[in-house]
Amino acid sequence: MSSATLDADDGSPRRARGIPPAMLRTLDYLCISLFVTAPLWSPGYLLVGDAVFGPRIPFVYTPTSSMTMLEALLSVINLVVPSEVIEKLLFTAALVLAGLGVHRLVRVQNQAVRFAAGNLAIFNPFVYDRLMYGQWTVLLAYALLPWLWSSIGARDAQGSTSSPVWPTAAWCTAIIGVSLPMGYIACALLVMALSTQLALAAAADRRACGLRGARMLVAILVLNCSWLLPTVWLHSPDLARALGFSIEEFYAFATQADPRWGVWLTVWGGHGFWAESTGRFILLREQEAYWPLLPIALLALGVLGLAGRWAFAADRPAILTVLGCWVLSGALAAGMATPPTSALTGFLARHVFAYGGLRDTQKWGSLTLMGEIFAAAWGLDASLRRFRGPLLRRLVETGAVVAPLLFAPTMLWGCAGRLPGTPRLVCSPATASRIPRCSYPTTST
Repeated sequence: MSSATLDADDGSPRRARGIPPAMLRTLDYLCISLFVTAPLWSPGYLLVGDAVFGPRIPFVYTPTSSMTMLEALLSVINLVVPSEVIEKLLFTAALVLAGLGVHRLVRVQNQAVRFAAGNLAIFNPFVYDRLMYGQWTVLLAYALLPWLWSSIGARDAQGSTSSPVWPTAAWCTAIIGVSLPMGYIACALLVMALSTQLALAAAADRRACGLRGARMLVAILVLNCSWLLPTVWLHSPDLARALGFSIEEFYAFATQADPRWGVWLTVWGGHGFWAESTGRFILLREQEAYWPLLPIALLALGVLGLAGRWAFAADRPAILTVLGCWVLSGALAAGMATPPTSALTGFLARHVFAYGGLRDTQKWGSLTLMGEIFAAAWGLDASLRRFRGPLLRRLVETGAVVAPLLFAPTMLWGCAGRLPGTPRLVCSPATASRIPRCSYPTTST
């Protein structure tokens, strides 16, 4: 299939008639996501960790909160939609957006590779852990990361880019508005992508590339000034908390390395959430003795994909961005788990503005996972091109699409009954009616 036959939006083949390809892909990932969330749609409220919704979602204006717009939106929607439905929509939407966003981000011609990447964005330990702890804000922000990445735009062979500034700023602002710590990570992704474009741009184009980055920074500041200005002007408690974090708090929320396989396979495999040590849910790596195969396979395919793509000058900014996500964010995700990364985390907490607010360093694993999936998709696509027999190629493609389910089988059908001491994830409306108001943290841990 030539690149001319690819749809400009998501790279899938154009259809002359019938349902648009973008809608078909959305329906595909909605069906896939319902394999996880469908049982949770029974009547009642999900009472899981940070996800504690009551019958009403009141809006209390907090000028220093980055989540003010989200809280207002949920409060308005709650006027016509029950909060129990909103809660389940948020979890389902996070999975759909994650799969669809990665499918759109990974621009290869083989559709099976793109579905494999999208499925892996849904079925992985990072999503499982956050789902079991009810961190819907982290999941939703994680799902928006590939949309931000794809909006930045690819650089052509002449070093120029035509992607507009405001859509990228809007995606970054959306992530900040959902979860401020994940917004910090989104800004890091943006800086890595723009820095690689600037470094590899032709000398004549560097000024334009630098101005584009500056305009994007100004656009993000403008879109976030409604809470940034009050936060700085009023010296909000949230800002004081972020600036005053001690290193002991990083240890309290440290990444949990696997004692047998070490921290790097743990981080690259999407494991290590600090709450894994609380015993509140069953760990995937305790159920699956074969879990190290996932990061090892992603590493092998990723190296193959990056090496093969380096020959194309237009892909080199993306390659360096992927490496930054893979290596740098992997080291930041390790956090206090190793002496070198512990020293790096301490340095950043002391010298980088508000880095102390990112006490759960394993959140960087979201960016690490995105980089791994991106690189592995390139490697898998290159490997499949070498298969001459169509039957063997089809078998490998089918295996790649199904493989993510093997590494997070517990996610299927709602993870029902997986929380120790909680017989059901759903409580009755009568029980929920005794909860006076919706309660969820404005800053997720």
